[in-house]
Amino acid sequence: MLGVYRGFTIKHFHSKRHNYTLGYTVTKLHLHRARLVSPARKRSVHRKKRPRRPMVGTLLHQDASTHAWLPGDAGRYDLVATMEDATSAPYSLFLVDGAGTTSSLRGVRQVMAKHGLFCAPYTDRGSHYFETLAAGGPVSKTVLTQFEWALRQLGIEHIAAYSLQARGRSECVFGTLQDRLPKELAGRDQHDRGG
Repeated sequence: MLGVYRGFTIKHFHSKRHNYTLGYTVTKLHLHRARLVSPARKRSVHRKKRPRRPMVGTLLHQDASTHAWLPGDAGRYDLVATMEDATSAPYSLFLVDGAGTTSSLRGVRQVMAKHGLFCAPYTDRGSHYFETLAAGGPVSKTVLTQFEWALRQLGIEHIAAYSLQARGRSECVFGTLQDRLPKELAGRDQHDRGG
């Protein structure tokens, strides 16, 4: 895919539409035939995925991803995302210099302001989320972080992830955002400058 679409995945290219009416599969086949993109590698067999929660509001994922999000800016920022497990819909997304207690609580506040209370957030075991006795060890059941204390005041359970695979959904969303968001922002910046 040439020009403005260089580096876009087929799905991202197809989502742009531009009065394009063919379906995704036909688009993919034509791009493969024209050798504008290569077919994706076959993925290895993964262990069985945890099924999504059946109802919206029962489980949220919150995580942060450090990346060069802004085009033309050499800085790396944390994108703090709070997303719904049932649908993977992002309920809160914002950039900060460094994720921590304040940004985590900000994400929770934004979700509650728009969607109301939820049952539980699912997070890594970062020090702003949980107190652990040893790095990589189990979370403390008795010593609470400010984040946990705030959740307890609201009657919300906090669930800790104990493996990278357990956070697969949020990692997948971050992979997509790292690919698309800088390109979208660069395209918008180019459009604003009249390019």
